[in-house]
Formats: sequence, C-alpha cells, structure tokens
Amino acid sequence: MPQGIGDAAAGGPTPRLRCCDASACRNAGGTALRQALLEARAAAGLSETDLAIAAVGCLRLCGRAPLVAGDGPPPGEPALGGRAGGAGRRAGGGGGRRWS
Repeated sequence: MPQGIGDAAAGGPTPRLRCCDASACRNAGGTALRQALLEARAAAGLSETDLAIAAVGCLRLCGRAPLVAGDGPPPGEPALGGRAGGAGRRAGGGGGRRWS
C-alpha cells in the first residue's frame, strides 16, 4: 500500500478526492475520469475507507476541466499557498501541476 494511504485505519482522516460533476467537467470527460479513478483504486486493492472518491458540485475552475480536488497535499509535500492542511488543492485536466 502506498505511503500515506490507509491512514484512516490507523485513526487518521480518510484521504478524499472530489471529482467535479458540473456540466463543464462532465462535457470534458469528468465522468470517465472519476470512473478511471474508481477502477484504479480497486486495482490497487484500496477501499472507500482507504481513499474516498466522490462526485461533487462545481469547483469553479471550469476552464481547466475536468477537475479533481484532493483534501490536503500528498504525503511529505507542503500545502500549496502555504495554507495549513492544503485545503482546496486542485488538479485540472487542462494542464498545470499534477500528482504523480
């Protein structure tokens, strides 16, 4: 299991990916992206308690659709913008910084 994933079993919060389900993201392939994430989670042997993946409303960056927002930074990486907890970290399909 990847480092930092599964912390929920140790009493930590469950990592969560929020996939935008608004029309711009759906039209840009957001539904297929969310399905691919669900399939990748299953292939990695992870459950919903290890990594939550949910459809949510508009994330307000429609020009970078489809969007996925993660709660907090990846393990060992500082939060973007220097905010504690990395609230609102977003990765868009249109370019920019992506998680590995």
